[in-house]
Amino acid sequence: PLSSHAEGDDGSVYWQQDENGNVTAVPATSHHGAVSRLLRLNDYKFDVSGSSVTGIVNVDGRQAYAVHTQVGATDAVLYIDVANALVDGGDFGSRTVRYHAYKHFDGVPVPTQAIDSDGTTSTTTTVDDVHFAEPVNATTFVAPVQREPDMPSGAKSISVSFSSERGLIELDCRINDKPVKLLLDSGSSTSVIDASAAVRLGMPTGGVARINAASELDGKVTRADTLSVGDATFHNFVMEAVPLDLPRSLAQDHMDGIIGYDVLEQLVARISYFDNKVQFTLPSSFSYSGTGAVLPMTITNRVPRIDAKLGRHGDPAGLTVDTGSDGALVLYRSYADAHAADFEVTGLADDEDTFSNVTRGPDLISSAKTAVDNARGAGGGDIPIRIATISRMDLGQFSIVDLFTQVVLRSTGAFSPTQSDGILGAGALSKFNAVFLDYPGKRVILER
Repeated sequence: PLSSHAEGDDGSVYWQQDENGNVTAVPATSHHGAVSRLLRLNDYKFDVSGSSVTGIVNVDGRQAYAVHTQVGATDAVLYIDVANALVDGGDFGSRTVRYHAYKHFDGVPVPTQAIDSDGTTSTTTTVDDVHFAEPVNATTFVAPVQREPDMPSGAKSISVSFSSERGLIELDCRINDKPVKLLLDSGSSTSVIDASAAVRLGMPTGGVARINAASELDGKVTRADTLSVGDATFHNFVMEAVPLDLPRSLAQDHMDGIIGYDVLEQLVARISYFDNKVQFTLPSSFSYSGTGAVLPMTITNRVPRIDAKLGRHGDPAGLTVDTGSDGALVLYRSYADAHAADFEVTGLADDEDTFSNVTRGPDLISSAKTAVDNARGAGGGDIPIRIATISRMDLGQFSIVDLFTQVVLRSTGAFSPTQSDGILGAGALSKFNAVFLDYPGKRVILER
């Protein structure tokens, strides 16, 4: 109720625009999005062989044929209304879908109230109205222009100071012209405000929000009329209002929330950890001609990932770039176990000796007598980790040696090896003179 999404395809490009105006586009491979969204299970296709009608059952007071079929490896039942042949719902293992109401729009029957339950949570989707574009022309389905924040007149970039004792980027911002402190977190796929801060700021809430942190957090969608990061102002900025339960170190800094993908997709960020400043530049005005390491960035599920090499043999690793982590390097256990031969014995080097230009070096090194500790993330809950030292990490032409490393022993929430082998955090990023996060250009640039 507080946000809007758009999607379309012009025959060659399929695009989506999220609630904050960020546009993603991929080659179009099919043309079923609108039909599937409008008709839902009425557009479902299944093989006749192996399927059977087992009888007529009562579904929420309506008579329906029960059609048993298979969806992948899951046994499924579709309920086809006896009176009108429309789908009344379906069962897919522990997941159930029920359509409580239909309405016709230009002759198209659309389920206008759908309830989707996975056994623990239930989500209701309501369709109020459907409009069909007439007439359709060559520009009807062209991707919209990427939204940008308002900048001071004539300005293409701004500079914002930040403060942190742990290398984290804590920014003094304003929501609806009221002061808030927000963490700039490239590892966050969305922007989040603590539920209590949303109440304090008088922000409207609605709908359902669910995010993965150290644990799964449930809350509501909220919207700021204006979000100001320095002199850059975002209008009608949608966030997730959840109880963050931040680690004590961040809670003591009175952090109100997190800004992530939604901001970084609209501005190129140059982070100077030595000066405690972030320079934000409009993508249309940004170009790079320096001599830093330019690393291709892959954005998956709205989180950036780059490729690195670890150890003497240059073991490839895909790492999430996470300015919201104060660690240097976090590896998931599956990766660490697969490269166990690389972990040997030594201590940590002095901090001033940890940066090197070498292109080759000794083995990955860590303590043979491994320490076990606990990390804590947003959302509460301790995350068991193993403490190690890794001898080197290559990022383009640069290497960091004797790098403090944490190995996550139990995957949970956002700490899961689904899209990467680990996390590159502020502890490593802060060793560079400048770090450019260029989401629009799909690259990370590192300068010594």
